[in-house]
Amino acid sequence: MTKQTWTSAQINLVLKLHRKNIPRTEIAKVFNRKFDCSRTHDSIKHCIETYGSHIEQDIPKVLILDIETQALTVKTWGLFDQNIGLNQVLSDGGVLCWSAKWIGEKATFFSGTGGNPKKEKAIIKQIWKLMDEADIVIGQNSNRFDIKKLNAKFLEYELGSPSAYKKLDTLIISKRHFSFISHKLEYMTAKFCKIRKLIHSKFPGYSLWSEYEKGNKKALIEMEKYNETDILSTEELFVKLSEFDKTETTTDAMRAYHAARKAKK
Repeated sequence: MTKQTWTSAQINLVLKLHRKNIPRTEIAKVFNRKFDCSRTHDSIKHCIETYGSHIEQDIPKVLILDIETQALTVKTWGLFDQNIGLNQVLSDGGVLCWSAKWIGEKATFFSGTGGNPKKEKAIIKQIWKLMDEADIVIGQNSNRFDIKKLNAKFLEYELGSPSAYKKLDTLIISKRHFSFISHKLEYMTAKFCKIRKLIHSKFPGYSLWSEYEKGNKKALIEMEKYNETDILSTEELFVKLSEFDKTETTTDAMRAYHAARKAKK
């Protein structure tokens, strides 16, 4: 009998589903569809016992992410109250860059096109892999914007959906529990956080996006810093807000946060 081997991607999927208390028979079905093979529930059990014994099974993997996107390019005859038809759209925009980190950990990840749209597929594949590992995904206004934009790109590039994860949106949490004059990241982090949303001064307003698309090296550096600061400030804001949000998903995310902080000591 040939000994079965396991890739890191296969192990990650099995352990991720196992942490969600999904039965081994169901894990085997998902696994076999994803990797086009025929592993049994006993094989899945062997993987869990072999590779999962060294981890805390109840600690989820929590990813914080933020993306920056390209503006639409359209032809129009005016500036106000325009009704733009599809045949006036020259470019429907795209993802310029993204930044992400695992909650509680120091390392951050960044990837961008550097102004070259041909690199978009490569950076989308990279964020797909991180989301595929995640049990929970956190962002600011991410439910309506970041995740839907990424899903559209996953579909466009035929990557399929990442394996199941839960979503936490700091904008939704803030609106659910508090009455502030604004729930935007800029306002909330200035009011409550040490790490505040970065205001790009070298390239104010839209000029940062415009210069990034041109490949301006200084704009590339500032966009990376801007994008990275967004996820760091989002993490700090989430931790602040979590005291008032007693949902199971928020509680699980905070357990991951404290576990990662404890592991650093």
